[in-house]
Amino acid sequence: MRKISAECDGRGGPGNAPFLCDPLPYTRPTCEVLYLEGAIPRIIFRTSHGVMDGIGTLTWMEDVFRVLRSENPIGSSSTLTEYLLASSISDKTKKMHPADTIAPTGKAGKNINGTTWKRLTFDGTHTKLLGRIGMAIAGSAWKYGRGPVRIGIPVDVRPRIAGLRSTGNLSMALNVEISKKSTADSITYDIIRQLYNQHDCICVEGGDYLDLVPLWLMGIGVKLITKIIHAAGRYNFSCMISNHGKIDLDKFSGGGFSADTIFFIPPRVDWLPSFVILAGNEERLEVTVSVPHSLG
Repeated sequence: MRKISAECDGRGGPGNAPFLCDPLPYTRPTCEVLYLEGAIPRIIFRTSHGVMDGIGTLTWMEDVFRVLRSENPIGSSSTLTEYLLASSISDKTKKMHPADTIAPTGKAGKNINGTTWKRLTFDGTHTKLLGRIGMAIAGSAWKYGRGPVRIGIPVDVRPRIAGLRSTGNLSMALNVEISKKSTADSITYDIIRQLYNQHDCICVEGGDYLDLVPLWLMGIGVKLITKIIHAAGRYNFSCMISNHGKIDLDKFSGGGFSADTIFFIPPRVDWLPSFVILAGNEERLEVTVSVPHSLG
């Protein structure tokens, strides 16, 4: 664990938290824990999305706090990847969507590496969030020009195998096309329909080969792709919206630390025009939004 003395309100973005931009290594452990001293003490769990998704991170966090409460950690020995898991459920495949959608921010300015983010907090509970945010993303994109809008909905595929516990990256994305006739209700229904038909377990053709690509080499390819799509102003998705649902804060208290809230900072994805992560509890909804600097 690294201890850092800094005042970080956790709201305005990365400007007052430059340590969050420190790259995680490829060759050493791809995760770390930071203890942030300040008026409001914070515990920050940093993970690489190349090896761990949001639910995997929560699974790891739960075990850390079990130890802090002097309980035995449950652990995980699963080596399943998302493609191995999904292909065990469905033998269907799909082609990668073309880079044809528009961004909710308009076209990029000059190419600038990195992303920026902002946290928003809303009191109370809220419904049909994926549909409502999807419509807001589409409405913003169409203010800047014409073109299709597609959102990606990451889905945790662990529940497809009873009792599976994994800290890995076991998320697959549903694709939702939004048109002028779409509504929050129609988007919600589309997501439910796709889940019922196991669309979350339909792999992209050739996607399983990504497991064989070293992370450093993947990084070079992503940088090249990012320059191309920002120049064209067309993307595979207009936005990715990840909903972690309502989180039990009692699981994340121990060792003298008591969690008041939990929020997620979207992974750095320079080629994705916007990324929204939702996480709720009994009192509030936490929303974090990120965009590439080129679009910000």
